[in-house]
Amino acid sequence: MKRILILCAFLLMLLPGVMAQRTWSNPVIYLPDEQVTWYFDMSEFMQVEGEPFYIWTWAPGNPEDVLGTPDAWNNPSDACTLKYVGNGVYKLTIVPTTFYGVSAADLYANNDIFWMNIRNGNKEAITGSIQLARPFQGDYKSFLESEADLKVYPQSFSYKDDISILVNLNFLNVDGQGVGALVGKNFGNLHIHSGLNEYADHIVEANMGVPALVEKTKFKKIADNIYKLDMKPQDYYGITDEEIMGGYKMSNIAFSLPTTDWAYRGVTATGADFKLYAADVEPDPDPVFSYFPRRLSQLDFITLTRIHDDGVANLKYTITGGSTTLTGEFGGNRAQRTVTVNLFNGLQKENGLTKMHLKVTRLGNDSAVEEMDIPLIPVSEIE
Repeated sequence: MKRILILCAFLLMLLPGVMAQRTWSNPVIYLPDEQVTWYFDMSEFMQVEGEPFYIWTWAPGNPEDVLGTPDAWNNPSDACTLKYVGNGVYKLTIVPTTFYGVSAADLYANNDIFWMNIRNGNKEAITGSIQLARPFQGDYKSFLESEADLKVYPQSFSYKDDISILVNLNFLNVDGQGVGALVGKNFGNLHIHSGLNEYADHIVEANMGVPALVEKTKFKKIADNIYKLDMKPQDYYGITDEEIMGGYKMSNIAFSLPTTDWAYRGVTATGADFKLYAADVEPDPDPVFSYFPRRLSQLDFITLTRIHDDGVANLKYTITGGSTTLTGEFGGNRAQRTVTVNLFNGLQKENGLTKMHLKVTRLGNDSAVEEMDIPLIPVSEIE
């Protein structure tokens, strides 16, 4: 018994650190007055799909005080309610300075910030105290101090990852002009002209004649002479599911940094285009199918979910209960396809069902992806 108590105490001490590893942000690099979305993997704590979770945060302040929320402990505001994304992941989108009601200077100066715990629907703290990453105090500060012309964060990334590319004009070499040639110049905006695998495929041109490309390729100025571009390569370059299923590999992103009028173009110190090397993508996990709730009757809703789907085409379901057949399509994408079916309405003509048959197929193909009988609690046992 003593060993069990010691082990439990040790696990409780580890919990905040473990939970902190299950949080991330988009953008990867953000400043105190930039909008950011914090993500929380709550799969280890979630008892019911999409159940409510709330943050209670006190450093650098309590946002509920800023909002003037009465009885915030028992009735958290929407601003402190995590939004369910799916697959056990929740998110909260904020601007830190606005959320906490403090200045950017205060957040830069204080590293004892972004402390919080996460509470469940019963308002019980379940994670212990965790502190979220503060990239403006870490990676961003290191970048400014490094005197580097350009860096990507995280430095190991794949096409699946959100990345932030930082550029310091003070140290950027301009083709034919030299290092720092853009400082003090009125050049409009900084853009990225790029392509994957040394421009072999998925080229996104900094074409100033196409307004959509002007916006897409434009860096954001975040400080004097400091520019940032946030992207997920898979989305930015339009890497399709078909390509991924066929084994597509993104080895690198090659690019240069033209200004709006292309009068100047940022390149490496040797005059070559920049190249960011990508990490190998880990193989997708095997598909996992589930339905919820596990115990149900013909009076319930059932949610069907397949994560890490191994096909490009969407899924459809066929549910047969007695003489009734229900069909429909899943929503979502390969990461997670899901659908909720109203059995109460769909099977209302049936009496006393003790099971139903489920068959999941892919659109355009009748071969079963998943097939099973699902037991049903007889209505007579719950009336």
